[in-house]
Amino acid sequence: MGAIFDQAVATWKACRADYADYLEAAYVAAETETGGQLVNELGKSRGVDPFTLFSGTEVRALAYASPELLDYWARRPRMSFSEYETQWCEGAA
Repeated sequence: MGAIFDQAVATWKACRADYADYLEAAYVAAETETGGQLVNELGKSRGVDPFTLFSGTEVRALAYASPELLDYWARRPRMSFSEYETQWCEGAA
């Protein structure tokens, strides 16, 4: 397309890659702290993948998160991509 567009795409891809690293670290930390108790009974009965609770919608995450994960998020809030992107652009992420 053009240099400005190409630079914007490269910046967005870098941010998405950093967010993927953030999600992995957040997942591992939560899994460790909760003893692997990430999905509630309803989520287990529906085969919810616990990792998707970190990157999916907040409504879905809260619907299927275990009490242990909800407690974890109360202390270390779950961050959406748009929140991460804002911090990333400000140099805080």
